[in-house]
Amino acid sequence: MALNGNEFRTAVAWWDGQATVAVTGEICLPTAPELASRVKECLARRPHRVDLDFAQCDFATARARTAWSGFIARRRRKAWS
Repeated sequence: MALNGNEFRTAVAWWDGQATVAVTGEICLPTAPELASRVKECLARRPHRVDLDFAQCDFATARARTAWSGFIARRRRKAWS
């Protein structure tokens, strides 16, 4: 998705039962669902670990960070219940 001239992309790499989700571009409300979808796809495969690589992430809006934090908190509660 292009946003303000920035292309948002996610890429998943698997190695030894671990997933790394690399993010390129800006995380904002329109792009956050794609990131959540990628992470959910990874979690469905029940990896030992999921790493999020934000090294190429240019920007994340405060609202997107809040939404993402809520997503992680819900996943943790679900995992522990």
